[in-house]
Formats: sequence, structure tokens, C-alpha cells
Amino acid sequence: MSLTARLPLKAVTGLVRKRSTSRPLLETIKHAGQERSARTDAGASLLVAGGFVSVVAIAASLSDTFVSHSDALLSKPKYFDDEYDLVNARSLGQGAFGMVMQCVNKSDHSTAAVKVVADGYDEAEREKNALMCVEHAGGHPNIIQFTNYFTHDGFHYMVLEYVRGVTLFDFVAEHKQLTSQEAVDVLTQVASALAFLHAHGMVHCDLKPDNIMVTRDQSTSSSSIAVKIIDFGSATIPHPRESSRMPLKRALTLSSAPLSGTKTYWSPEMLQGPKVDHVRPSMDMWSVGCLLYIMLTGRHPFDPRGSLSEEMVLHNVVHAAVDLPSNWPPQLTAIVAQLLDKDPSTRLTAPDLVAALQAMPC
Repeated sequence: MSLTARLPLKAVTGLVRKRSTSRPLLETIKHAGQERSARTDAGASLLVAGGFVSVVAIAASLSDTFVSHSDALLSKPKYFDDEYDLVNARSLGQGAFGMVMQCVNKSDHSTAAVKVVADGYDEAEREKNALMCVEHAGGHPNIIQFTNYFTHDGFHYMVLEYVRGVTLFDFVAEHKQLTSQEAVDVLTQVASALAFLHAHGMVHCDLKPDNIMVTRDQSTSSSSIAVKIIDFGSATIPHPRESSRMPLKRALTLSSAPLSGTKTYWSPEMLQGPKVDHVRPSMDMWSVGCLLYIMLTGRHPFDPRGSLSEEMVLHNVVHAAVDLPSNWPPQLTAIVAQLLDKDPSTRLTAPDLVAALQAMPC
């Protein structure tokens, strides 16, 4: 039985309102955390994974003063329900490790999203440190913003911005496949975010359709698409002392963290030598190649019929050539081929990808 099967929304809201009197439930959740199996490499990412999130909305704006006050903010001893309200809370998504809920800031009545995770899941602390590093580096409009964090009574509460949208997984499922222009719109924003992360020494390590939020603005004639990268529970900074704008103490926690993430989106070299010191930005770029292929076809490049076991998909990633449809625009065909290059030294970098997309004819 999964954690969330034991943790319905009503129970969580009651738990938050009655912190110290809910010990039996707290102990049950903690025990579930201690018994979890090591299944993150099979696709179970923190709270948002496997396509079960159909309307996760995680977005709003973050104060310009946050970065300079973030450490002071987290140092205050306080409780989640002192500052946020779960009255009439709506579940935005749930997974093997906990759930995401909508909440309201009591001081300004703004809407936010909160990830509630039981103790025993290292991904919560890891994601907090990763997102704080991102904020210290200045943040990026295509990366989910971190707002607040609480730990008490056996739970982690990670408050994030609220974005009205769906995962790329659900967006592709609804449309079967995207137009070339839609795929380019999504990819351009993902590439921009990755160029930022990689310039500061961070590798996301779990890019997949479930970890990209998509919002379509229907108010304009062009129906523009906005993108946010989410779920930094697998993020890694392999060389923290070289990341000048990242806080060293937090960066070091990400350098020593064991690799996790979804292996079917890992690059060939990572599957053959998965160690933290082997993590490179080229790993993310391979995942981006998978994303682009999926957007254009609705299928994984190494499991075109969606019928293979994980073992067979991983075998194909390492050994098989990818089939590139002949009806694609030549520029996109070339980009996919360069992203899914099995040699990481010749794979497209994020800045190269941004330049290639900008050079494409409208």
C-alpha cells in the first residue's frame, strides 16, 4: 500500500490543525517512510511522477527580497499552519512519497502549493537545498520557485509557487502529439532553464514529461505556452566548489547525494557508470532529446510501442539507434539526432540548443 493510500486529504488537513494530538497517524507515516523500497530509479519521483498528476498547479510570483532573506526565513522556529491555511484545501497530486495540496497564505491571501512529505525521504531535503541554490543564483522564470519550508511533527512542508497548468505528460496525452511550433516553444524554455542551471553547476537529473509544467494562455490569438521545470528531488551539483553563485554548504549536500531519478530518461553513459562524479550537463541534454521526441510523436524514442520492460528500454538506450521519422522538419531532425548522440562529448549543450532553436525559421 502506498503512503498516500494511508494519507487522504482529510487526514492531512486534520493533522496540520492538530499537530501534537495526531501521534498514531504520525507514527504510521514515519513507519511507512522507513519501509519504502528503493524504487526511485523505476520512475517514482518526489510527489509528481508517473503521469498521475493531471492538474498539478504550482505557481505564483516570488518577492524580490526572498533571496537575501531565505536563510533567515528558514531559521525561524514555526509551524506551517501558523502561516498557511488548508481550509477547503484541494489535492493537486499525490504519489508514493506524499501529496501536493493547494494552500492559502494567511497574511496576503495568495494561493500556493505545498508538498507534504513524511520524514525518512531524503528527496525533500535535497529538493529544498537545490531550489534554495537556484534562488541564491538569481532564479529563472522557467524554474519552479521556492517560497517557504517547514519541518515539524514528522513531516516536511515545502511551499512552492502556484502554476495553473498540467504536466507535459498530460499535455501530450491530450493532444497525442504536438505541432512542431508547440514543441519548439516548450523546448526553447526548457533549454533556457537548463542553460541557467548548467552555468551554475547544477544538473537536474530527472527531466521527463511528468516534471515539466505547461500552461497555455488562451487569452491571446497565438495561444502561447509557458513552461516550468519542477521536482528537484534528484538535482545534483557534482563540483560544488566551482559553483561560485551557489551557497557552498547547500551545494555540498547535493554533491554527496546518491543518484536517483527515472532511468528510462538517463543517458547511455550514466546507465553504464552511475556515480555522482560522473554526472554532467550532457545527461540532462539526452533527457531533453527524449522530451522532444515524445512531443513530436507521443512515444518514447526507445520504446516506440510503449510495450517494453524497463530492462529492454535501458538496453535500447545503450545499444540501439533511434528511429527518426522522415516527415519531421530537417532542423528538428538534426536537433533530435544531436541530443540523442550516444557520445556525450558531441551532444548538444544547452546554449547550443538555445542558439539552434533561435536560428530556426518561424
